[in-house]
Amino acid sequence: MPPKAQSSAVAGTSSKRPADDLHDKNAPKRARTLNARTILAQSSEAGLKNGHLDVGTFVASRKFEIQQLAASMKKSKSIQKQQTFQAVPRSLRRRAASHHTKFLPPRFRAQAIKEMRASGVELAPKKRQRITRLHLRRETANKLREFARRSHAYHQARKRSNFPVGINELASKVVMEHKYKRRQKDKTWLPTHLWNAKRAHFVQKWGYAIPSHPNEKVFRPTHRHSQHSGCVIFDTTYYSTMVLQGDIFKVPSILEFIMGERVTAKSYLIGDRAFEGAVNSEFQFFDRQRTMPANMGEILVYQEPPLNESSKARAMIRVHPSIFKSTWDALMKHTEENNKENPDMLVELLDYRYAVGSIDVFGGKALKILGHNLRVMSGQRSNIKAWHTAIARENPTSLPRGSVIPINLYDPRTYSVSSKERSRSNWKHDPYQSREAITNVLSRSGAGAKTTLFEPDGRRIKVEHNTLAHIRLKQRKAFRSRTRVQTKDKSFFRRALFSLQDDVAIPALVIRRANGGLTIMLPIQWVAIFYKKLIIPSYSMFGGLDQYAQILAENKLPCFPIDYPGTEAGRTEAKERAEVEREAWKRRPRSKKMNYDALDLKNGDKKGEVGDPFTCDWDYLLKTDPSQPDQTPWMLHRFEAFLRPRDELVATTFIAKALFTVQLTMVGRGRPLANARVYWIPQKSRRRWMKTKSDRTIVPESRDYPVCPKAENLMGFVTSGGFNLKDGKGTAIASLSWARVDQGCGFQIRYCIVRNVGDTVGRLAFYTPVPPL
Repeated sequence: MPPKAQSSAVAGTSSKRPADDLHDKNAPKRARTLNARTILAQSSEAGLKNGHLDVGTFVASRKFEIQQLAASMKKSKSIQKQQTFQAVPRSLRRRAASHHTKFLPPRFRAQAIKEMRASGVELAPKKRQRITRLHLRRETANKLREFARRSHAYHQARKRSNFPVGINELASKVVMEHKYKRRQKDKTWLPTHLWNAKRAHFVQKWGYAIPSHPNEKVFRPTHRHSQHSGCVIFDTTYYSTMVLQGDIFKVPSILEFIMGERVTAKSYLIGDRAFEGAVNSEFQFFDRQRTMPANMGEILVYQEPPLNESSKARAMIRVHPSIFKSTWDALMKHTEENNKENPDMLVELLDYRYAVGSIDVFGGKALKILGHNLRVMSGQRSNIKAWHTAIARENPTSLPRGSVIPINLYDPRTYSVSSKERSRSNWKHDPYQSREAITNVLSRSGAGAKTTLFEPDGRRIKVEHNTLAHIRLKQRKAFRSRTRVQTKDKSFFRRALFSLQDDVAIPALVIRRANGGLTIMLPIQWVAIFYKKLIIPSYSMFGGLDQYAQILAENKLPCFPIDYPGTEAGRTEAKERAEVEREAWKRRPRSKKMNYDALDLKNGDKKGEVGDPFTCDWDYLLKTDPSQPDQTPWMLHRFEAFLRPRDELVATTFIAKALFTVQLTMVGRGRPLANARVYWIPQKSRRRWMKTKSDRTIVPESRDYPVCPKAENLMGFVTSGGFNLKDGKGTAIASLSWARVDQGCGFQIRYCIVRNVGDTVGRLAFYTPVPPL
């Protein structure tokens, strides 16, 4: 089209449609030339009458252009067609998948083979191995070995697995995979180690090889699965489990020594709820006369309801592996003292670290995945009703905190759950079911319920060979087909499961945690079996230590031991992280290395970072006197207990070295990072800082933005932080010094200034004390 004609067509002033030039023989040849990317257009003069727009006529005049636009989009889509290997979800992609269709999921393989053949690419046939006499002998030996193994599995009677339990002594270490015994000399594998080994990075901590984070980028998927559309699954078998059993009156008294009076409440004693709180260690004050309990770590306690006063009491204790030894020593101390004073009322402490494992599930569909993929055996009616009531809610936050459901489960390999049944569940949500009704149902199930998880016969159920499990799977499928033909009820299999004579009852304990997740406690040999069953659905994903901390951070909850700097485990963790950061800083070239000694905050202080830039420098903050022993910081686990009604400090208590945990939320922009410095706002600049809250035009680049407070205003450090996708702003968990807060702004003003390490700009934030467990 000539330039003049083209401009008139665009402006809509041409009297002749451009499309007519294609059919006009008298038109020049250059005008009939059409570019492949050109979309034909026509004039819209028909829609204009006397300067007014006629909508109906205008739309009719544009019909030609709309048709041409749709045709162009269809043509572009066919030219740039997406191949099957590009349509595979990121979570299912594998290396070298573009060369081998067998690496694709089964539903993509047929289409991928069709596309490769259409493009003229054929898969190279597998090279035939040279058959030698040695090869034949090896093949025959393998066949005989496999035949002997299958015969042994078929004809051998079911035996009990032997997982050692230490009675008043530590249990001996267990090798999870005997084939790889030499690789576990200095560490212990989790039951799911082989499954996670090719999908995640590992870190060696607390004597275990634990997944740190998946190989893929999962920051945003973890947020989506944990908050909205799915669930995140963790193998938490590295948590240590102990059992305290003995006299019905002495077991609660021993628990009260290290956990306080709350653990002996009625709801905990009858097994209605599981107790979550802090392990106490006696902290001796400076005057050497008064003692006070300090937070040593988090603990989970479930006390089984005794049948009568003559029966034994049993309490399950679950702690983090970093404080297992100190908790064990404290319990053993009180147990031995009790046995000496009361020989007729003996109490035993059992080590169940290598006998009982656990799986943690977080997310809005945590209960849904349990209801769809686990089948409960017939047992106590109240437990079954409580289970069905719980899984109908889908979200575990709707359940009462600390709810306990003891159940017996089928072997998950002996039944199948199709994708249609997962999406079309018969566990319907009842919107009219109040929280009080759910509480009553779960209370009736927990009180008086018993579990065989801690009995010898319950925890030693052997995981039989896959062949036997698959035989029962075929039997159930055949029964399912016959039942559907006779009853014509497609939901029958979801309501009831055909029981066979050889089915085993696997004991499990489902606990609703204070952090919003669920903990499923199982015999350790069954953890990997159930883990693989729960990870199959598309709305579930697995995570490591980093994802566990991310979920807690989004819920503004501290993660042990990272956010507990006043404990021995927290100090050890901070020291290890500081060494890693310092070594990484040393390896950087000088041009890309931050010079912390030359940092100028322009607030009147001398140049340099405040304290050690690689860690939370509590020695700098608290001004530790090396001449006075035992002056390390310690944690308060009940913040409100030390405040008067008017938020005044209890002057009679010496807490100069006490730390308390707070939730930090940025008022405006800013992303607080670990080791960030937290300042109180000086009185003279408080009005200027409060003005930045309402006036968003005051940015760090402007002249009116206040400078960062001095080092004398420092009152704490950020232990973990970042951008919170749930709140849409920066949040963090920080620990503040009680003495410095009282010295500065007091406890009534909750605004503070946060400055990241190496940054010269401070930002306004608001802090709230973290409520106790």
